[in-house]
Amino acid sequence: MSSLRLAQRRLERDDFNIQRYITGALGGAERAANLVARLLALSRQQPLSPQRTDVNRLLSGMEEVLRRTIPESIRMEFVRVEAFGASMPTPMVGKAQSSFGGERPRRHA
Repeated sequence: MSSLRLAQRRLERDDFNIQRYITGALGGAERAANLVARLLALSRQQPLSPQRTDVNRLLSGMEEVLRRTIPESIRMEFVRVEAFGASMPTPMVGKAQSSFGGERPRRHA
């Protein structure tokens, strides 16, 4: 939303140099749609289809959002690691297992 507001302010000043803000808004909308799809799959307990993720690209997209929302008094450093590249996410743990691979404790009535 902030990218669109910044683009709107520039347009009000007849400044049409807004490509950066439009790109940011589209990236945010794509991340939001992806999150909604994952949340819906989780709520329906449907299996997710893990896909290779470029971790550096993902962090680059998050960096801009974080820098806009976190005060400048907080120092942040984003370091890209070439070894990451595209990697597979960690598989989701099954419904009846804990993150340690054992049976989930059962509640007693």
